Amino acid sequence: TFLQNINVSGSTTTGSLVSSGAISGTTGTFTSDVTLSSTAPKIVFTDSNNNPDYELTANGGAFTVTDTTNSADRLKIDSAGKVGLGINPSLSLHVYHATNNGILRVESGDSDARIDIKDNSGEVKIHAIGDALTFNTSSSDTESLRIASRGQVSISSDGTTDGLLT
Repeated sequence: TFLQNINVSGSTTTGSLVSSGAISGTTGTFTSDVTLSSTAPKIVFTDSNNNPDYELTANGGAFTVTDTTNSADRLKIDSAGKVGLGINPSLSLHVYHATNNGILRVESGDSDARIDIKDNSGEVKIHAIGDALTFNTSSSDTESLRIASRGQVSISSDGTTDGLLT
């Protein structure tokens, strides 16, 4: 147990290393678990010009990634498991940006990007197929509404274009 700062440079330590001060060095490898114990333990990532850019903090059951350069929490997982990007989450996934209107992109590498919305009694799927937007219902993924790239709307219960509106 050390009660002061420790600077490690080019040496190997085996066994336990306990310090109530800072431990620093230029290189190193941990070959087992590393435990940080405090009321709010954190890891600070400092770049080469000594500006702490990011820190990881565990506090009150929450895990936070903070951009310390801009004083902003970038990611937070609260004690209930809710995830917030740019905000303290109020739902399972909560995304926020103060000035950017485009805050979420769902992208697929093939011709159909889909978002599924499901509860205990059914589901809805929203597809982007090329330049068309479709709303599909049920687990069989039945197309109920289509908005084509030129603005035509098709409403049907069987996936046909019988309900085409222009």
